[in-house]
Amino acid sequence: MNQLKKIGEISTEYGITSRTLRYYEEVGLIESVRIGEARYRAYDDKAIQRIQQILLLRKLQLSVKDIQTIFSTEDMRVLISIFHEKLNNIDKDINSLKTFQWIIQEFLRLLKEKGYSRANGLNLLVEKSQEIENRHDHVIESDSKKRLKEDYMEEINMAIDKISKLDDVRIINLKPMRVAFYNHISDEPEEHAWNEMIKWVKEQELDECFTTRYFGFDSTMPKEGSSEYGYEVWVTVGEDVKPSGKIRIKEFKGGLYAVSNTKGCPGDKIPLVYKNLHEWIKESEYGFGKHQCLEEHFPNIPSKQKDEFFGHIDICIPISEKE
Repeated sequence: MNQLKKIGEISTEYGITSRTLRYYEEVGLIESVRIGEARYRAYDDKAIQRIQQILLLRKLQLSVKDIQTIFSTEDMRVLISIFHEKLNNIDKDINSLKTFQWIIQEFLRLLKEKGYSRANGLNLLVEKSQEIENRHDHVIESDSKKRLKEDYMEEINMAIDKISKLDDVRIINLKPMRVAFYNHISDEPEEHAWNEMIKWVKEQELDECFTTRYFGFDSTMPKEGSSEYGYEVWVTVGEDVKPSGKIRIKEFKGGLYAVSNTKGCPGDKIPLVYKNLHEWIKESEYGFGKHQCLEEHFPNIPSKQKDEFFGHIDICIPISEKE
């Protein structure tokens, strides 16, 4: 029997977010049907089997693009070719990790021997790359060896650059804002909340204002045994804008945030952005703040978008200065 399962049931059963399921649907990997007056997404046996296949391939770290290619053909050679390419990439990753391992081992050795402080620790990495280059100068006897040496040094310098950067984390002080808001609770509240808000935004002609900003966040978590949760949407408004219909107005006091962007990140990797940003804060000079966690959506004019309201998201986690 072809039994339909709602998006919340699939999310709970397979440990996958409803946002990820919607993303897979947007890129054409799965299809859903709409049920009930609320038009909730549901998946039949065929879609569930496809979800299981996608999750397996994602565990093997295949990209969404590769998975799209696999599902677009019945030719087994395509799957074999993609797996071969993945193995080649893994070999390259292993070599890169060995380089990272060696650099960090040398870094730790010098830190222990010379007692460098944290302030000049990263400069030590740069100095170490020059030492490595000088150490290998005496063995360079031919153009081919020189090219190999230059490639090796470039790999080391790239590794240093990656270690030195803060992974696109920035600190912002979000100013107080007057916002229109709408909150919805269901199996998939995000879509309902945004549709309701965007409808109101267009009625108020706020979509024509380039300074309008759009935020969203999970307002409540699912209760035990339930797949329903809350999602709240904010849109910045001026003093002249009044509440109407389901949309209310409130003041947001603002606060300090650590921010990372999801641009170029597949939808199913957004939870990883949250995790990485959370870990970055734990290792930083900041503590976690008590004000509202937010997601700011871009671009700022959703009514001008053909297929989707937004292109990418700023993940904003509240922080505070450590005492």
